[in-house]
Amino acid sequence: MSSATTREFATSPDCVKPTFSLGPFCRTDAPHDRRGTGRRLRDSHWVTWTTNGRDLLAEWTELSRAVGHELPVLCVRGITDEPITYTLPERAVPRRLRPGLKWLAARLRGLSTPKGVILLRDLFRTDAEGRGLRLLFAAVRQQLAREAGRAPMPMFPPTSRSTLAFELHADLWAPELLLNVYVRPAQDRSGQSLLLSVVELKLALERSAVPIEVKREVQSCLASSGAEFRFERLRQLLYAPDNPWHRRLESELRRRRWAFWFDRGEGYLLHDRRWLHGREAIRVRSSSRRFFRLVFNNRDLTKPSSA
Repeated sequence: MSSATTREFATSPDCVKPTFSLGPFCRTDAPHDRRGTGRRLRDSHWVTWTTNGRDLLAEWTELSRAVGHELPVLCVRGITDEPITYTLPERAVPRRLRPGLKWLAARLRGLSTPKGVILLRDLFRTDAEGRGLRLLFAAVRQQLAREAGRAPMPMFPPTSRSTLAFELHADLWAPELLLNVYVRPAQDRSGQSLLLSVVELKLALERSAVPIEVKREVQSCLASSGAEFRFERLRQLLYAPDNPWHRRLESELRRRRWAFWFDRGEGYLLHDRRWLHGREAIRVRSSSRRFFRLVFNNRDLTKPSSA
């Protein structure tokens, strides 16, 4: 990276008002066929890369072309709530790319905690850019981890080839911000993403005559810090077929959820304790790289561990 580019990363202002930071992203119009989607989701809007973010992706895309293959992406074990995460050690990152990497990590840490869903578009357009984005996510995960200290460890976990439906859920990892970018979505538009705010979940629980002690336990799961993994318990409370409230709650959740198909280079960023997410069944063969997901905490959510 040239010195001019380095100065640009250090001094370029964001393209949004400072009262709410979108980190490395800036507001943009919705795709032509999705007009109005942001208004249908409370406190949500469409964003894309800032100029700096797009320039950074271009550099990583050129790197992936120059080496002729992907740089090694390692598996790191020892994370209690997710056994494997991809990462890219700093020694594998050319020095000229490190200032931009630190800029991206700083912008992600400075991102304001979203109340709604941040809808992403045009994060990449070509297969080469997709490979560059994968390397960039692996590298920024490592950079965020180095800066996190004892705080919850950021993750770039792998995904499966499963085509089954995945009901609305919260991942409940220790990091609370989830960024999903779709890479190889089903071209028949099956496997739509499902989103539901916790506000709507609480209304659904009320309408379904769920006992108050169960509602309190659901809230306890959603308030968990990740130290005690509550993912399976939350699924049991919401979906176990022997629950007396199962059918009514299933109907309420289906009625209130938002279903949406994201194209390549699109996705979303949300707070995992404020929004549930899921997926309808995929009708065609699926790739394990159907989407990338980066899980991290911003500065507001970073709480030093007591360990």
